[in-house]
Amino acid sequence: MIDDDGWEDKKTTVASEPTLSFRDSDQIAKSKELERLQSGLVAKQRRCNNTSTAGGDVAKRDLFIPIFTLVAVVGFAGLYGYEMFRLYSIGELYLPW
Repeated sequence: MIDDDGWEDKKTTVASEPTLSFRDSDQIAKSKELERLQSGLVAKQRRCNNTSTAGGDVAKRDLFIPIFTLVAVVGFAGLYGYEMFRLYSIGELYLPW
């Protein structure tokens, strides 16, 4: 039985030993490269997981947003209270009740 590879340059039989063409070797090289990149990615993820669980400065970075929010809310409440007191002290505070 003759197997046609689609390039019309040679005919091979199915029973013959397959030859390694340029496309096959290129595919093997690409698959090895893919395996190497995947193993590197897995190793990098493991390192990141190990450092994030044992790292101390991660907690400092994670507290920035809550501390900033708390300071902002307290600051705005203080300014609002000061302005209400200032208006009350000069008799210009209007309350609808």
